[in-house]
Amino acid sequence: MDVNEMIREIAYRIRKYRELHHITREEFCEKTGQNVEYWGTIERGERNISLNKLIEVCITYDIDISEFVRITPVEEDNSREIRAITEKLGGYSAKQLAVLTKFMDEILPNI
Repeated sequence: MDVNEMIREIAYRIRKYRELHHITREEFCEKTGQNVEYWGTIERGERNISLNKLIEVCITYDIDISEFVRITPVEEDNSREIRAITEKLGGYSAKQLAVLTKFMDEILPNI
């Protein structure tokens, strides 16, 4: 999904929230202090909503921001570190590797 699609999706969710709670755009704007025409362009996805405005809406209506924005956690990319460790391990003896294995099994899980 590209940025414009995401903006349209957020706009759709904001409008749907308002409609599902039977709040007119005028009532919504009065409570949030927004201009009705301006807000209409946001709800139609014609204008970007700033993070500040989105947070104001969430605070005003006591809504968790996740209702409008879906954030998928990004897993940490540690492949570079793993490659570096693998390269270092190549120079260790079997006895040293056994000690490292024991350390990883017994000590690291407790850190």
